[in-house]
Amino acid sequence: MEREGSLKKADGYLAVLLWREYKKGNKAALDTLVRYNLEDVVNMQYLADWVYNEGVSRLLIPLEMLPVPSKYNVDVPFDENW
Repeated sequence: MEREGSLKKADGYLAVLLWREYKKGNKAALDTLVRYNLEDVVNMQYLADWVYNEGVSRLLIPLEMLPVPSKYNVDVPFDENW
């Protein structure tokens, strides 16, 4: 699942760097880390339903697919310079 906007290329390594910066006193780094993690959490239902449907589609028995919700748009401010 791809992120939108300036966090599009963010990954787990950036999360580590943001935490280290926050521990040094950089509040903006924490805001960005919170936003990064929040995007993961709120889209977990979308991902779970999508993965379930992918698995069901490969079975030889008919099972009902789940309706996949759209991805959530997270509107929490953060420092976009990361």
